[in-house]
Amino acid sequence: MKNKTKIALVIMLIACAYVIFQMTVLGDSSKVQVKSNLTEAPSPTVTTSTYNPGEAMEPSEPSTPQKDSEKNKEGSKVQPPRSKEDKPDTKKPTDKSDQQKESDKPKQPEMKQPNKATKPLVGKIAYITFDDGASPHTMGLLDVLKEYDVEATFFMLEPNMRKYPDAVKRLVKEGHMPAMHGVSHQVKKYYASRTSVVSEMSAGQKTIQKLTGEETWLIRTPYGSAPYMTKDYMKAVKDAGFTLWDWNVDSLDWKYRDARYVDTVKKEVLGLEKKNISPVILMHDRKETLKYLPQVLKFLKDRGYQFKTLDETLKPIQFSKG
Repeated sequence: MKNKTKIALVIMLIACAYVIFQMTVLGDSSKVQVKSNLTEAPSPTVTTSTYNPGEAMEPSEPSTPQKDSEKNKEGSKVQPPRSKEDKPDTKKPTDKSDQQKESDKPKQPEMKQPNKATKPLVGKIAYITFDDGASPHTMGLLDVLKEYDVEATFFMLEPNMRKYPDAVKRLVKEGHMPAMHGVSHQVKKYYASRTSVVSEMSAGQKTIQKLTGEETWLIRTPYGSAPYMTKDYMKAVKDAGFTLWDWNVDSLDWKYRDARYVDTVKKEVLGLEKKNISPVILMHDRKETLKYLPQVLKFLKDRGYQFKTLDETLKPIQFSKG
């Protein structure tokens, strides 16, 4: 009975030892196995990619409110200033393009307002004027004027100046005054508009300047300013800078074409002389005028007259009161 009890006790001890063994040795082994399984298990997937230009980078770690806040702060940092090349041009546009356009336009003659014409036509000063030149007779007129030491004013037509350029050059060289008489010398064409009355004179002015280098602003309109030069036309030529001249002695050489025009000049000059008014004598660049011109000049010299050209300082004679 004692032996059986001892055997049962031993068996119980062995069972307890076995249980303890399981709890200690085998239990730690299972833990190691679990730990090993955990170590060998794949780690949580983390996306890592190589950056390719043009592709958006994905975040390598999950976004959190704290990290988002930090990113926003970084994004709000002041960016470094851009270079001058990157800065937008905020300056006010200049008008260089307009100036370039202006420079590309054909250059127009400078409009120069003449000096204030207030000098009165008084005393024994005669102003000889010739219309409609130049012509084949201009050289002859210049010869006579040179012989009598007389200066004159030539109101010339633009086509005639181009036809007889040597005469134009000579008269300027010898101290005479070149002036404009238009282009067409036709009432319907010249007096067509305020533009035509200016443009024809401008054309003559350019030709004189081209041939002689001289700039002149004296004009005489075809057949005189009355009645064709209206108030608007008079303003147009004045605004363009021109000084318009008529006359106070009409020789009528265009009508008589002989020695009778000399008598006409004498009669009218004597009438003005009584009033102490200087004569502005209208003659024409014609053969008949040339023939009797010495008689006119001799008469004036005998009366004690000096000779001058018209200029922009004299108060002009103008038939039109426009």
